[in-house]
Amino acid sequence: MVTIDTDSVEGVVVGTASGPLTLEEIREAAATVWRDVEGPRIRVLWDLRDAQFTLSANEVRALAEFAKQHSP
Repeated sequence: MVTIDTDSVEGVVVGTASGPLTLEEIREAAATVWRDVEGPRIRVLWDLRDAQFTLSANEVRALAEFAKQHSP
């Protein structure tokens, strides 16, 4: 599960993830932040302390490429 908080800290988006996450869930969370937050320079803090990932090396590369192509 991922929650996105745009209101608690001024100028910072806080994404909190918990439990097992798939590559697609990670992509969706990142895309939500990039789509829903206005301004060219957003600051994002991801709290992944309670998240669990079972990503392969290829999935990590795919995630990095996704971020490179889609982040503002």
